[in-house]
Amino acid sequence: MLLDATHGTYWKIWGELGVGPKTKYMLTEESPVLLQKEQVKKELKRLFKIVFENDRIVLDILTDAARLISRN
Repeated sequence: MLLDATHGTYWKIWGELGVGPKTKYMLTEESPVLLQKEQVKKELKRLFKIVFENDRIVLDILTDAARLISRN
């Protein structure tokens, strides 16, 4: 797991929606159009899969830590 993977992945998700410094980090009129594109949908699914996998890893680590703490 890369510690910055989730943060960086979210920026990629925003980028797929056409959001960034040029849009002052706001959705644009083009964002809903982009969401309809098959390639964008495919990429968003791939990126969210990364985020969800990272969340599962973090949950496992926190669960193990909680078990260790509760034993003491």
